[in-house]
Amino acid sequence: CVVVPHRWVLCANHMEPVKGFLSRYLRRRLVEHEISTGQHSNELGRFTDWEPKVWNHLNKLLENHSSSDVTIGPRLFLSCPMEVSGAQVWFTDLWNYSVVPYLLEAVNEGLQGY
Repeated sequence: CVVVPHRWVLCANHMEPVKGFLSRYLRRRLVEHEISTGQHSNELGRFTDWEPKVWNHLNKLLENHSSSDVTIGPRLFLSCPMEVSGAQVWFTDLWNYSVVPYLLEAVNEGLQGY
């Protein structure tokens, strides 16, 4: 019997494979949604392209004003609905109730550290 220890491999949010994960995940969900509904939505496609860009910008802001240890992982953005009005409401709530409070706290802590 050979015991293989479990190991964690840490991946930074600004490096692959994590960096491109959100974009790949949302694109796959969009394609699956379009296949299942038989409908193509340019607006939803633009939204799923835009969301990973926002995530990358947020993490750059956090790295510049705090540290890479406090960047936001892609998990927070994975539950985006594949429907335009639902996605807009979902993102607004995510932004107001999760992202902004976290950004304010992380940046304030980063500024206090300097």
